[in-house]
Amino acid sequence: MHSQFAKTLLSLVQIVENYRQGAKVVQRLVRSVGHAASERELAQFMAIAEAAIVELKNQKAPVLSFQDPYEVHAPKRKGASKESCEDEVKVKNIRHEKSINDGYRELFGEVYSAMGLDEVLETERKTDHWNSLLRDLSIARIAEPDSKLQTHRKLRDEQEISYGLDSVYDLMDHVVENSDRIKAKVCQSTTELFENKVDVLFYDVTTLYFESTERDDLRNFGFSKDCKFKEVQVVLALITTTDGLPLSYKLFPGNTNEGKTLIPTIIEMKKEFDLNRVVMAADRAMFTEENLAELDKNNVRYVVAAKLKGMSKKQQKEILNAANYALLKNRNEQIWVGEFEHKGRRLISALSYKRAEKDANDRQRLIDRLQKKTKDGQVKINDIIPNHGTKRYLKIIDGKAEVNQEKIEQDALWDGMHGVITNDRDSSAAEILSWYHGLWQIEEAFRVNKHTLEMRPIYHWTKERIEAHILICFIAFAVLKQTLVRLKRKNLDISGKELIYQLKTVQLHRILDIATGKRYLVPSTLNNHQKKIFTLLGIKRSTEPRPC
Repeated sequence: MHSQFAKTLLSLVQIVENYRQGAKVVQRLVRSVGHAASERELAQFMAIAEAAIVELKNQKAPVLSFQDPYEVHAPKRKGASKESCEDEVKVKNIRHEKSINDGYRELFGEVYSAMGLDEVLETERKTDHWNSLLRDLSIARIAEPDSKLQTHRKLRDEQEISYGLDSVYDLMDHVVENSDRIKAKVCQSTTELFENKVDVLFYDVTTLYFESTERDDLRNFGFSKDCKFKEVQVVLALITTTDGLPLSYKLFPGNTNEGKTLIPTIIEMKKEFDLNRVVMAADRAMFTEENLAELDKNNVRYVVAAKLKGMSKKQQKEILNAANYALLKNRNEQIWVGEFEHKGRRLISALSYKRAEKDANDRQRLIDRLQKKTKDGQVKINDIIPNHGTKRYLKIIDGKAEVNQEKIEQDALWDGMHGVITNDRDSSAAEILSWYHGLWQIEEAFRVNKHTLEMRPIYHWTKERIEAHILICFIAFAVLKQTLVRLKRKNLDISGKELIYQLKTVQLHRILDIATGKRYLVPSTLNNHQKKIFTLLGIKRSTEPRPC
């Protein structure tokens, strides 16, 4: 004999079913109703559960037409009657209609507003819906990134936020006209978090590919960082703070050399920043004499990676001389640092024995791989052509490949070493090295944009739509990153993926009273982690059911 009943586990209300399995009576979970935060809410969830049980039982054993399903199937609880709920709604008339996630809009919407983005679009009339649509599309990109068509459907069907599909595409055309205002607002909100004391900026470049081979003025073939060489792409240059908060970006045609992106972006950034007081940190791809000369000319301080092995033989000898190094203090890891002059700029070289050990182990794995392919001191060329890593330790003599022992020994001299070049004469070597080491933040920013927010592949084809897509993703990333930074400052270090996961179950349950036709919204109860997130951001979430 099967039976269904509601039970509570602390404040969790569930519907479970008893059934016989051999000689044992066991239970299985039918439905979770919710977590109750108060006695009142517990009574309401129990009423919802009892109404659901009546429906389930009536499906298995329908009552006669003149009978009341509730009278026949309602579970009996000691000391309680079917009218025990404090609400005036009769539980037998309750029907669950829909669960709507409102956690994303409530939490990210709060940060979106705090960033001053609610009225970022210039509109002709107060009734224009462009600003609210931009807000919803940006938050949807964080919550569940998808195509504009699918996002429109999810907003309509799951969130009951209704915009015409044409409005979504019209917005994309409209938002590009306001791109400077939007980027300026994001930049302003970021700097305000640091009380306008941003003194180091990170700069890097990535590529975004299309599921297409058609070229135009923006989409083109080029060196792909996603290894998508058969598809056209665009080049995205991004500037962030040392915390990875985005400040601005610039889009370039897909065939642009990344070293050629720096100066145009700097010129554009000078409109927003006093670049005389900040330091730009960038990777070695930006290390061109032309770029550095231009930065010197514009009084922009910088830190860029140096190609130590590409220096002159004389300079290399200086760099490899242990007598030129001193131990860097106040660090958990021992770092030996040497300072040199290079074309009128500071060259700082650092040696980490921890990194040296890793470099040596990595190289040994490549050598071991070569040794397995070596016979009579030679390696078959066909065996090593696909393997680019091992080719660096081979030399070709008379069409035959041999292990290049001299190359191995030369590489070993540079184990654990890296260098940076700067025109900053005031900051300490420790500060400059720490700025460069922080570049992982911007690499992480690209990973979040590409994977969490699914910025690529891009499915739009016109220049305006492509720019609008990137801009919406930029807004979404800025809102997500600001949320994480605000939480971290409150001593909650949480990843973007974990935050999105926690908000997934923050819902409003809509129920219908079939007797009166009235509808009510019952907020889901926050778990302890969710409560902490909302509390730290100063968001008070109602726990009381309300008419809708």
